Amino acid sequence: MQKKFFFLSVFFFVQLLSAQYVANWTSYQFIDPANDLTRDLAYNPATDHVLIATRYTGTNIFVLSGETGDSLDQMNTADIKEGTYPINQIEVADDGYIYVCNLAVAGNKFKIYRYQEEFLTPEVVYENVFEERYGDSFTAVGSGENLYLYSSGFNTDKILVLRGDADGNIEFDSKIDVPSINSARMAISPVTPGGNLWINGAGTTNPPARLITNDGTVIVNVPDSLLSPAQGSFIKYFTLGGKNYLAGANASLNTIRVFSYTEDQLGTVTFHSLGAASEPLLLAYNGTTISNNINASASIDYDSTRNSLVTLMGVNSVASVSLANITAIDNPENNVAQHFRLEENYPNPFNPETTIRYTLQDRANITLNVYDISGRLVSHLAQGLQNIGSHQVRFSATGLSSGVYFYSLIADGSLVQTRKMVVMK
Repeated sequence: MQKKFFFLSVFFFVQLLSAQYVANWTSYQFIDPANDLTRDLAYNPATDHVLIATRYTGTNIFVLSGETGDSLDQMNTADIKEGTYPINQIEVADDGYIYVCNLAVAGNKFKIYRYQEEFLTPEVVYENVFEERYGDSFTAVGSGENLYLYSSGFNTDKILVLRGDADGNIEFDSKIDVPSINSARMAISPVTPGGNLWINGAGTTNPPARLITNDGTVIVNVPDSLLSPAQGSFIKYFTLGGKNYLAGANASLNTIRVFSYTEDQLGTVTFHSLGAASEPLLLAYNGTTISNNINASASIDYDSTRNSLVTLMGVNSVASVSLANITAIDNPENNVAQHFRLEENYPNPFNPETTIRYTLQDRANITLNVYDISGRLVSHLAQGLQNIGSHQVRFSATGLSSGVYFYSLIADGSLVQTRKMVVMK
C-alpha cells in the first residue's frame, strides 16, 4: 500500500544560488560534446579519491584527487572485457572494495568485477545471462555476508539483487518487481543493506523518484516540486548528523538539488525543502554552454570527508560541490560549534580501541554515534544530559572490518562536528 506523505516548506533568508552550491573544483577532461562516454563515478573515502568509469580514450577508470580534482592515475582495466560496454558503472562498498559492472543487453552476459584496492588487478566475482538488460544503474552496499549489489536497466521492470557470502563470493539473491518499466533505470540508492531503496528512472513513462521496500512496494514518491519526474535522472541517499538527505540530479537543466526527509514510527515520510536547485552553469559544459546528453544520465556520490557532492553531468563534466551552505540552511540558527568541541580520536588509525574526547561549554543533551562510510549507525556511544567540562569515551572496533568510520557529536539537537577515524587490522 502506498503511504501518504507531507511536504513541508522551509522558509529561510534568500541567498544567491551560486552561494548555496559552491564548487570546490570542476574537471572538464572527460568532455566529448558528441557522446555520452562517461556514465558513473564513485567517491572512495579510504583514499579520498574520485573514481571515474568511462569509455573516454578507451575502457578506463581514472583516479582523481577528491581535494583538487586533479587526475592522479588510472586503475588496471586490461582484463575487463565483454558487454555492450565493458565498463559502465562503479561503486565502493562499505568494506572499501570497489565493484565495476558492464552494460549487458538482454541475452548477453552481465559481469561484475571486484578490486580489493584501487591499483590491484580486478577479479570477476559474478557473471550470468539474463532476459533483462542490466548495468544502467548499479550500487553496492554493506560488507561480508551483508553485502548487497543491485542493478537495473533500460526497458527493465526489475531490480537484480545479488548478495555476498561468508567466503567472499557473490551469489544471485532475487529480482525485485519495480512499479513500472524504467523505474530504476537511472539510480538505486539503498537506505540499508537488504532494506528500503530509493530509485529513479527515465523514459516515456517519466517514473518519479520513489522509496520502495525490498519487495517493490512503493512507500512514497518524491514530490514534483523537489524533483520533476520528467527531468530527474539520479537520486542519492546519504546521512549527516543523524539526518536523512537526498541529492537529485536534473539532467535536462544540468542542475542538482538537495533536500531532507524524516520518517516517523508509522513510516510516514515528510520532505523538507532546503532551497532552490543549483545554477546549471556550475556543472555544465566548460562553464559556458549547457550540454545535455540524450540518455539523461548523471551520477552523484557523497564525499563524507568534506561534506560535499561529487557530480557527473552533461557529456561529461565532473565537479565537487560543497554542501556547507545547504546543511547550514537545514540548521539556520546553529551556532553550536561555538559552545561545544569534538576532538580527533587517539590513536588514529587504531586496532581495536581508541579514545574520543569532547568538550561542553554549556550543559546539554548530547548524542555521540559512530557511522560506517555509507552513513549507517555502527555504535551508539553516549546519550543524555551532560554537564559542562571535558568528556571521553572509549570505542572498540572489535567485530568491525578494517576501513573508514565516522563519529558525530550532536548537542541539543544540532550537529557539532563529524570526524573521520580509520580501523586498521
